[in-house]
Amino acid sequence: MQSQNLYAYLAGLTDGEGTISIFRRGKYALKPHFEIQVSSGDALYKLKDKLAKEGIDLHVYAHLPDKRKENYKTMYSAQVLSLANLEIVLERTLPFYLIKKEQAQILLNLVRKRRKVLANDYHAHYDAGDSENCRKIQGLNGNKNNARRGISNF
Repeated sequence: MQSQNLYAYLAGLTDGEGTISIFRRGKYALKPHFEIQVSSGDALYKLKDKLAKEGIDLHVYAHLPDKRKENYKTMYSAQVLSLANLEIVLERTLPFYLIKKEQAQILLNLVRKRRKVLANDYHAHYDAGDSENCRKIQGLNGNKNNARRGISNF
């Protein structure tokens, strides 16, 4: 798979089965979140191998179903955890999103800003602008309660 096709495929998979968001971690921290969840792990493991050739680490996890629930399948999720890898993935997939383009752009801006801040000060807190971006993404993702509540008091 050529590199451009790989990122177009990743964007399509994320548009349909993925999450691009920002989560709160503690009172003063935010966590950029990029995840794909599917019921068949084959595609994610192949994607992991192809991205590894590009120098990007994709973490794939299997979530076993509750044994008390007969009809539940094992679910697989893939996440890009490092800010550096997330920046690369978002830059390369951004042109291909059809549904989650705005979320991807907001998250990419946050990741770029965060990487610059962390290069100078490891303990730097997020600011009100970051909180507003969190509210925007939550609103775009349809989480109206969290979008109103947001992450305030930074």
